[in-house]
Amino acid sequence: MVEEIAESFWLGYKALLPKNRENNDPVLPEHLPYQGSVQGEFGLIPSEETCEVLRGWLKEKGDHHVLYFVTEGTTDEIGAGPNFKIGNSELTEETLAAINAGNESVIMAPDYAWAVFIDHEGKLHISGPNELADLLRNAII
Repeated sequence: MVEEIAESFWLGYKALLPKNRENNDPVLPEHLPYQGSVQGEFGLIPSEETCEVLRGWLKEKGDHHVLYFVTEGTTDEIGAGPNFKIGNSELTEETLAAINAGNESVIMAPDYAWAVFIDHEGKLHISGPNELADLLRNAII
């Protein structure tokens, strides 16, 4: 399932972002611990290997989908949509490439408990539990 979702999901996420965020700062909630970034062998779309790690972690947690926002643009433009709910089985490099025309984006938990931001340099910025950061680092390195 890949389903376009209402702007209210983005607005809920946007409310969690730092108020004094600079344009080049990762678009990540300030309430989550920032785990750092990882440079991968991909551009603005996570590799299939990265998606596979996320799918496995989500399955272990019992989560059935993620939220996906395109975040590139000016402060007023980011998150303007379209925004998506993506089922775990559809969380693939191919699916993300089909819905993202080459912009920065964030993959996140529906309850905003973790987020992975992909910047214009192809880095994954990770916020949330150490377990997720360790899994992604080990998969990408």
